Amino acid sequence: MNKKSSPRNRRTRKYTFDLASQLTQIHARSFKASYIPEPKLIFHKHFRCVDPKTGLGLYGPWSLNEKGALQQIRLGIIGTGETIDLARQWLVQCRDEIFPPPAMSKTDKIKDPILFPSFPGMSSRSPFGCDLIIPDNLIETISKKEIDQVINAGNFGRRMNDGVNLVIERLGILADKESPPDVVICALPKEIEDYCHTGYDRYNKEITVKLTPRERRQKKKMEEDRKKGQLSLFEVMPDTFQEPQIDPTHHNFYRALKARAMELDLPTQIAWQRTFEGTKGTEDAATRAWNFCVGLYYKAGGIPWRVEGLSKGTCYIGISFYKETGSNVLRTSMAQAFSDQGEGIVMRGEPFEWDSRQSPHLSKEAAKDLLSRVLQQYKRHLKQNPTRVVIHKSSRYWEEELQGFQESVGEIPYYDFLTLSYRGIRFLRVGYKPPCRGTVIELDRRNLVLYTRGFVPFYQQYPGMRIPRPIEIIEHHGDSSSNHICQEILALSKLNWNTAAFACAEPITLHFSRGVGQILAEVPQDQTPKPWYRFYM
Repeated sequence: MNKKSSPRNRRTRKYTFDLASQLTQIHARSFKASYIPEPKLIFHKHFRCVDPKTGLGLYGPWSLNEKGALQQIRLGIIGTGETIDLARQWLVQCRDEIFPPPAMSKTDKIKDPILFPSFPGMSSRSPFGCDLIIPDNLIETISKKEIDQVINAGNFGRRMNDGVNLVIERLGILADKESPPDVVICALPKEIEDYCHTGYDRYNKEITVKLTPRERRQKKKMEEDRKKGQLSLFEVMPDTFQEPQIDPTHHNFYRALKARAMELDLPTQIAWQRTFEGTKGTEDAATRAWNFCVGLYYKAGGIPWRVEGLSKGTCYIGISFYKETGSNVLRTSMAQAFSDQGEGIVMRGEPFEWDSRQSPHLSKEAAKDLLSRVLQQYKRHLKQNPTRVVIHKSSRYWEEELQGFQESVGEIPYYDFLTLSYRGIRFLRVGYKPPCRGTVIELDRRNLVLYTRGFVPFYQQYPGMRIPRPIEIIEHHGDSSSNHICQEILALSKLNWNTAAFACAEPITLHFSRGVGQILAEVPQDQTPKPWYRFYM
């Protein structure tokens, strides 16, 4: 072989590649883009701020504007001797200021006092203006013997049912008190989480759900990031712990307990032992305190904040479909209505059958009946008819379904029926930062992409861990402009009172309709579910 032509002896050419110049040479379709400023939240004395934690820490909650504002929360606790002590210690800690952990390195985001502010404490001396009270007669202890009986009960179904019954028995005792608690903290031990939390029992056997190698790597990475203080801004966790994403036909301790507790008219805060100990991937103490106490405040009857950008007199409705536990064919729908003040009402629809090979949808009569009942509840609770109706669904509208909703609106002058979904469409902007939260891109007439997460100007950074995925408005029937629709979606993404996070990835109408549906799946058909969302949080 010729030595000169040998690949080893050839001179290596150096290539430079300018991505920006290459992209400008590509003839690509242009899109119209716009930006919606971050909706502001309203706090005590009508002070405004875009961030829930900053606003609460500086001004205090919205409810302080009203007469008879919440001044104390009487708490009940159910748990073992150990978890009751841990819950008491945690609540005492929450009465005073809690600082975030120190920075692990010079680049650690935990040092950012705006992204990770201190929790100011919940007491009459703090901005919350509300004390946490734990009367001794509202403590119910579960013995070790009772826990052992539950975990040795047999298969998952028996363990879960026995565990739920054990807690419900104690809740019944607290509900019968002459002066019952405002909220009950169910401080559940590790044994209940390990043996009763989730499972599958349709065929009287258990199935262990194994993670794929990719899922294991993602889980490990999230746990490492949390230890370093890098959190996901938009990760919303019920009662400060994350629910596994499983099919609603799977039995679940959390959902079953929420469904049963409704009968006793007691809002509950369910928390595992690790929540109080701060172990096993939990967030830092200050972040946990923010989420825990904001949830408590709302469940006890307070309103942490209101939001600008919602039209007065509008009824915002999220419609979801869920499968009833133990059924393969029978399906039912549920709706959740929010007023412009953010107060939610839960409604369960009539059961119906549908072909699982098709996307879920309602018949004309079922759609008309469901919306009529929601509007009746709206009028009953708010003492007036809405002037506009907005429906959010994650599935497309069938012609008969759309006709039913339109007929049900009746004399209400305005309506907007939307389908919101994810189709994996993403956009980039020049530089190293993702698109700003609030970016709107028009794909076609009334077909829009809206970034509900992304770079946050208030933080001067993107606080998430993954490439932000925008919501796509794939269907819109109604009167309002596209810009107004997007403003409302962005505002509704800031109405989650179960956490102090900056925003949700979805509007509250859809975000909670799924969670509510999973709990309603555990509620028997002959039981009337509570209309207020605090019983589902």
